[in-house]
Amino acid sequence: LHDFVAGTEFLHWLPDFDPVIIAGFQLHHLYIGALIMLVGLVLATKYDE
Repeated sequence: LHDFVAGTEFLHWLPDFDPVIIAGFQLHHLYIGALIMLVGLVLATKYDE
């Protein structure tokens, strides 16, 4: 996670990247992570029954 944050700080200094776009990338990664956790939770409860 720390390496990812350092990577976004590097992108922040590139002229083509807007901080809003970088924040969008971070939210996108959080969304994917939450989706994977949700699927894992559904599978866990499905096999638990």
